[in-house]
Amino acid sequence: MRLGSSAKLRGLNALLPLAALLAVHQAFGADVTPPKLESWDQYPSEINVTDGPAKVYVEFRVTDDESGIETPVISASSNTTSQNSGFGSVSVLSSSNGGLNILYKGEIVIAQGSAPGPWEINLFPLEDKQGNDEDFFGPNGYNSTFTVVEDTPDQQSTLVVTLEEPAVGLVHMGVGNLRGWAVSSVGIRKVEAFLDGEFYTEIPYGGARGDVGAAFPDIDDSDSSGFGMSLNYSALSAGTHTLEVVAHGIDNKMTSSTAQFETVRFDSAFIRAGEVIDLNAAASVLSGDQIRVENISIAGKTYNLLLSWRTAEQGFEIVEITPLD
Repeated sequence: MRLGSSAKLRGLNALLPLAALLAVHQAFGADVTPPKLESWDQYPSEINVTDGPAKVYVEFRVTDDESGIETPVISASSNTTSQNSGFGSVSVLSSSNGGLNILYKGEIVIAQGSAPGPWEINLFPLEDKQGNDEDFFGPNGYNSTFTVVEDTPDQQSTLVVTLEEPAVGLVHMGVGNLRGWAVSSVGIRKVEAFLDGEFYTEIPYGGARGDVGAAFPDIDDSDSSGFGMSLNYSALSAGTHTLEVVAHGIDNKMTSSTAQFETVRFDSAFIRAGEVIDLNAAASVLSGDQIRVENISIAGKTYNLLLSWRTAEQGFEIVEITPLD
């Protein structure tokens, strides 16, 4: 049966209240809350750009209730001149809750020869996906400052790093240490490792080092200057390798320490639990601070091993592996 025009009109009129209700719901349910700045950290407090450009770093967390956050912008400007450093790059460190909780990391390059004196960090209005924005003029945002200082002898910072393991010229294998210490009169920002010329990892920093604290009593926190981590040397190819550690001061200065070392390894990079180690047919020869073990069976293969005492490790370490199969 076909509906007449009056029936169609009655049906349309019945739908109009529903459409109106949906419009009201959408209006009241729309995201009208701007993003919120939860935390702000900016460093260093002083930089020196006499010999070249330097960077100022910020980390800040932003949350939003509903629609998500557009990428914010940071900049820096001098209070004494109209000079502006331009916009800094911002990247996401972590994101959760569907992009409603984001930790950002940003950096601003301040050009060589920039005006000395106080500078101001600017966090541009944050905006969510619905266009709601918020200005930040409080101590957690817009008014964050740093100082560009001129280079004078009494402003030269101390920055020292020492790589203790791997030791220069020695042989390493198995799971061992990558360790040392670094101090700076302005503070250490991070310590990085480069293996054979390629970035390897950032090394945990802040371990107790009473000996370093005694050697540098005038540097704050020098007694907490150790860095270290585990390193599976057997995961490297057998032969010569170079490891460089680079210490970054909060003032953006860097220094490094390098060690060239040798590695030896079994056929497998890791001997797992349950793989048979058999000494029944083995013989040992002792000489000075070395132990030679001959005809040892490891994971189904036979080797001669040479172990040498290492003071740094306070134990014997395998320094030579000769396959017999």
